[in-house]
Amino acid sequence: QIKLGLLYQGGVFCPKDIVMAHVYFTLMARDGNSVRVSMRDGAAKEMNLKQMAESRAIVAGWKPGMALPDQSKTGLVKMAKSEVPVAASVQKQAKVAS
Repeated sequence: QIKLGLLYQGGVFCPKDIVMAHVYFTLMARDGNSVRVSMRDGAAKEMNLKQMAESRAIVAGWKPGMALPDQSKTGLVKMAKSEVPVAASVQKQAKVAS
């Protein structure tokens, strides 16, 4: 969960999505680990009230074994072309080549 949270927070191999980062950080912080709680709280500082509400709703509805959404409705961050995730860049190049 920590790795997925970091990927979403940084927009690495997936769209940058602060809500989904917060969801993963929240789930892993349930054990009270101070480092994990700090990561969750750091992501929360980047969020507005709508984003926080969406994150809380996703977490509240989640049960072990359930899939989480690939992206949120309110947390996607537009990135400059130079910041496009590696996977998206590779997919675009593959489409151009074919």
